[in-house]
Amino acid sequence: MTILSEELDYESTSGREYEKTYLIPFSWSVADIMEDHWNDEKDVVFLENLFHICFACSHYSLCARLIDLILRIQKAGDIFDYNDIANSLRNKVDLLLQFDKAGEAEKLLADIEELFDKNNASDEERNILKYQYAVMYQVKGQFEKSKLYYQQCIDEAESTDYEYSNRDKATAYANMGRMLTDSGDYTEAHDYLRKAIELHGEDEDDADIMICYCTLAAVCTELMQIGLGTTYVEEAVSCFEKVIKFREQKLGMHHADTAVAYHDYAFFWYVLGVYDRALKYNEMAYDIEYELFAKHSITRLRSLNTKALILFEDNQQEEALGIFEEIIADCESMNADYIVDLADFEYNYAISLADLEYYDRAKEMYEKCIDIWKGLSEEGFRKLAEAYLGYANILLMEGNIKAAKTNYVLAKNHITEDFYLMADVMDNIALCSMAMDDVDSSAREFAELVQLLIEFNAYDEETKLNLCNNLAEVIKADEDIQKNIKPKLLLCLKDDDASLKYINDYFSEIKENLAQNVEQTYGCLSRII
Repeated sequence: MTILSEELDYESTSGREYEKTYLIPFSWSVADIMEDHWNDEKDVVFLENLFHICFACSHYSLCARLIDLILRIQKAGDIFDYNDIANSLRNKVDLLLQFDKAGEAEKLLADIEELFDKNNASDEERNILKYQYAVMYQVKGQFEKSKLYYQQCIDEAESTDYEYSNRDKATAYANMGRMLTDSGDYTEAHDYLRKAIELHGEDEDDADIMICYCTLAAVCTELMQIGLGTTYVEEAVSCFEKVIKFREQKLGMHHADTAVAYHDYAFFWYVLGVYDRALKYNEMAYDIEYELFAKHSITRLRSLNTKALILFEDNQQEEALGIFEEIIADCESMNADYIVDLADFEYNYAISLADLEYYDRAKEMYEKCIDIWKGLSEEGFRKLAEAYLGYANILLMEGNIKAAKTNYVLAKNHITEDFYLMADVMDNIALCSMAMDDVDSSAREFAELVQLLIEFNAYDEETKLNLCNNLAEVIKADEDIQKNIKPKLLLCLKDDDASLKYINDYFSEIKENLAQNVEQTYGCLSRII
């Protein structure tokens, strides 16, 4: 087994060919044979090595078969202690997280904790779960919980009680930075990633530093998307150029990781609106991926997905739609390991179709990606929230207000810590109730929204103005609502000074908007009034 792992360069052309022609068929055969014919501890070690190699190659269906076989052998024998089983369960947790099955992973982590309890495991043994808990909550979208566990990892790395190197500390900071990137807290993510780079040092031949630079470049790209482009463009370009130079020199022009760097740089130029340069780097990535992985590969499809996004924004919408159709059809023909990618492709296609007012086809795509994500996740999954929101917006524009409200509520159920997304969805729920002349429900829903605004101290003028304009437009359509909504809303609010002040300010702005005959509106409901 050692020879096999040493010979296989996972990302090289020869490695990929070796993987396709030998490793995968061999691994399936081994699993079949050992279902009924296994001998001793050495067989488990062999299967574990095989599992890790297949995991590195992203063959997760095969990994699932191997890890279940390993656990069955371990539980049937008397030569394995609780740590052996715990390590296998941890490997299975890693696998489940690759499928976005955070709920199942959480149950498995609880099983490991129970196993540790029964065997009086040490604190050191228990500490190994902290990182997995952090990742699990990250996948679930419960970022505050994830942050707590990542912080524990950082605290441990910074502790004087342990012999941690700067590299260990840098890894802890980098992991926190990646989580904060996922949570949308890009400014704080930026700070942690800079700390990680400082701890690593300025050795640009260090692969770990390059990973930090790569993530930092992605963070800068996201910060550009939220309107801070002038501040972060230069830093992003510097990071990307460092990563590209490193990978071209160390890995070569035809390596998979070099292709990833080109692809990420393409997305950066896409965000900046420089579409010719975005297409240039995306094609460079695509050519490498096609050479290494052939036509029917997920890496090729991911590059085509980015190309479709670029073309769509570059006023080549019909060509972009054709590419979306192609990649979805190809992905559907591939194995279940890529079901998460399929949902992402369908979601991007749905957004594009909706933008062109191809509503029937857009709804079909939303329904497909929703079905996939429902099967992979549980409450608190942001992607589901965004899909339900997009689907509801179409229904609202079509005048199907009742169905729209139902889907807005479903979106709300999958939002955990994104305040602005939650406020947008709750606003739409209340507006739908108003459109259906359900003043009581609308008042209750607006009251819930106001309490959210108070809780998060969201007194910024833009947020208030957006909400006031929405409500003002409805009131203009029905004067009776103006008479009824405020007292009902006040009844639903908590009886405190903050609530009273907020709602009085709120309605003062509404009256001002009405007096000025404000035409600008926010939210989808204004389109059908």
